[in-house]
Amino acid sequence: MERVLLCFVFVLLAFVGNSQQRGGLGYPSDFEQAEIKVFPNPATDYFQITQIPNARRVVIRNVGSSVKTFPFSVNTQYDVTDLPAGMHSVVILDEKGKIIKVLPLQIGGFRP
Repeated sequence: MERVLLCFVFVLLAFVGNSQQRGGLGYPSDFEQAEIKVFPNPATDYFQITQIPNARRVVIRNVGSSVKTFPFSVNTQYDVTDLPAGMHSVVILDEKGKIIKVLPLQIGGFRP
């Protein structure tokens, strides 16, 4: 009996882990297949994000922990002129603060 219960818990945890890895429970399968883009990339003054269901906030982070937060809206140009040049992460959050997607963003050109 103990082995059956242990196997059941393992299968349940594997299912939950797999569903969270693909965007979490509750997001439709077409969302999992949608291609989310940050453009232009590299950015100099601003960037935009393709439409994302359930997105509420956009957070920009870099290695030095600089953070800039924006409310998400479609067809918005997010200003990055005050951020340092280099690699940043664009973190897209839903209404509960759960991460929907993390994308790379290069600000400024590459320096040799």
